[in-house]
Amino acid sequence: MMLEYEGYRIRAYSDARRYHGGRIDLGDLLILTTNLEPIDGYALVLKIRQTNKTTPIILLTRDHWSDKVAELEAGAADYLPKPF
Repeated sequence: MMLEYEGYRIRAYSDARRYHGGRIDLGDLLILTTNLEPIDGYALVLKIRQTNKTTPIILLTRDHWSDKVAELEAGAADYLPKPF
């Protein structure tokens, strides 16, 4: 992965259950897809923002402007439309 090549430590999780209400280190940047289970990325951003206001979150999202607006208002720093 290019980020590892550049010296970043990567942690990958297959579903949103790993978050556990703030008990894991989010690192310096969180990249989330909106297609998570059992909670989608948008809802997870809302949950994360209850306890963590500072870690930047980038969402990999559908390419629809209303989704993007809602995700940014929820606390995402930015988004990348799928497919990219």
